[in-house]
Amino acid sequence: MTGARVLCVDDEPIIRMVVGEILSELGCTVVEAESGEHALHTLEAEEFDILITDIRMDGMNGWELAERARERSPALPVIYISGYACEGRRMSNTLFLAKPFMPHQLRTAVDACIAQRWTGAHPAAAGSRPAAALDNLI
Repeated sequence: MTGARVLCVDDEPIIRMVVGEILSELGCTVVEAESGEHALHTLEAEEFDILITDIRMDGMNGWELAERARERSPALPVIYISGYACEGRRMSNTLFLAKPFMPHQLRTAVDACIAQRWTGAHPAAAGSRPAAALDNLI
């Protein structure tokens, strides 16, 4: 996973910090944004391998952010994170992590996205879960 560039978007600083620490330990470069609007500006200036976004945020929500990001980069894997039930307009090639999540769940989701993004193959989820394409709950 070394070298993956991840954009983490959440209005809660502690979530951004925890995600950044977990993924940095795995060799990822993590860029943080506190809102969908800030994330869009960042996506215009930089390329990313994965978008991790909260769903419920003031202003632009995670659903809209993902749609706008995919307009620019159609193959961008998206991991939605939320403390609420996964309701809404999820796109294909996405995963959902319910808050609070365990570090190994985040690693599994990122591994799946990297496999899908860099090899084009449908990833096998790590751990005890059976092989699965994106579009699942972790």
